[in-house]
Order: sequence, then structure tokens, then C-alpha cells
Amino acid sequence: MLDGPFMVNQKHIQRFLTNDQIQEISNIVTDQFGFNLPTDELVDAIRLVLEDIPGIEIVSNQEIHHLTNLIRNSYNGHIKHQNQNSN
Repeated sequence: MLDGPFMVNQKHIQRFLTNDQIQEISNIVTDQFGFNLPTDELVDAIRLVLEDIPGIEIVSNQEIHHLTNLIRNSYNGHIKHQNQNSN
């Protein structure tokens, strides 16, 4: 599915997902859980999808929170775009 969110460097293992990977996760959430999820359900859905990414278990809570926000913003942008196209 997706490559892990990290790449080993000299001292730290820390690299966020690319924009394309964030968009892919947003699309997966939309496909599996639908549109217009309430915020708490959306966050749960995102975390379920993130669990399938190898290496995600070593990500700090702060980084997971940041990733969740990025994916949520992508999801909401996708929903907004869909709503504009349907009008």
C-alpha cells in the first residue's frame, strides 16, 4: 500500500508523508468511510488507515496528531471540492 513515513538519517527517524501519500490516505478514508464524517469519526477513520502503514508505531503522538490534521485538511478540501462541483 504505502511506504513507511520515515527515512533513516544519521540521528533521527523523522520524515512526514509526502503530499501525494497524504492525498492517497484521504482518498482511502473517503472510499472506506464515506463523505462528511463528523470530526471524531474522521479522526478515528484516519487513525485506522494509518495503522496499516509499516513503521507508524514508532511515530510520536505529536507527529501522528500533525499527520492526522494534514489528512483531515485534505479530506475536507476534497469534500469542499466535491460539493462545489455538484452545484
